[in-house]
Amino acid sequence: THSKQPGLIDDKHTESLKMAKESFDNQLTSSNAVWKSLTDKQKKKILKIEADRLYLLKKIDKQISAKNGYLKTLDLFSSKNVNVVEKTKSEIASLALERQKVIVRFKKKIRAQLTANQRAIFDQK
Repeated sequence: THSKQPGLIDDKHTESLKMAKESFDNQLTSSNAVWKSLTDKQKKKILKIEADRLYLLKKIDKQISAKNGYLKTLDLFSSKNVNVVEKTKSEIASLALERQKVIVRFKKKIRAQLTANQRAIFDQK
């Protein structure tokens, strides 16, 4: 029998990995020295971190989009229930805050993979 080798990313992350490579390449345009100085092991870990970050951001963005759509629906039907509108706006604000926290948390995870010299360059961008 042939066993499947475990991959870097599971199936749910396939699209996120592709986006991660593109995103990380774009981010590193200004700090190409960092990318060039990474070991293959660092690159692999960082791409996994970036794929996870993009997966979570996409998930949050979908939730925000759904809540914004719900707000538009409420507006269309002239909802008199102000509490529902306010609750939904509050949920959107919470999701937006969570999105920012994800960005910061994952930047720290990437930074943790770098050497002191790489961090110094990474922090300049």
